[in-house]
Amino acid sequence: MYLTLNQAAKECGRSAGTLSKAVKSGKLSVAEKSDDGSFKIDPTELFRVFPRSLETPKNEQIETPTETQATPREIEFLQQMNAQMAETIADLRRRLDDERDERQRLAIIMLEHQKNTQESKDDKVSKKKRWWQKEIKIV
Repeated sequence: MYLTLNQAAKECGRSAGTLSKAVKSGKLSVAEKSDDGSFKIDPTELFRVFPRSLETPKNEQIETPTETQATPREIEFLQQMNAQMAETIADLRRRLDDERDERQRLAIIMLEHQKNTQESKDDKVSKKKRWWQKEIKIV
């Protein structure tokens, strides 16, 4: 059974470019070379040049951790930040409610003032006598 260049790269943990360079330099021999330029590599030849390592490299993770590794100090800090943000949100909501109440109170005062102003204007207009309605005093 022969391996393609990509299969061989996966098996030995190298890139396909590295294997291709090794073939071109003569370091790695191929069993067959197709007309389209693909290689058939014998696994024994592959592992002669690039030996299999039995252990995982130190910088490579075997699997993604399901839980984060947070220290108790980090957890405490994040909990404090969360509590602080919750207090800030509660304070802002209280301020918004207070502002809304103040705005409603001022709107009511304005409407009452406009109503009173309009009534006083109506009274002045109705009490004001026109020149022909005025009584003339003869001395």
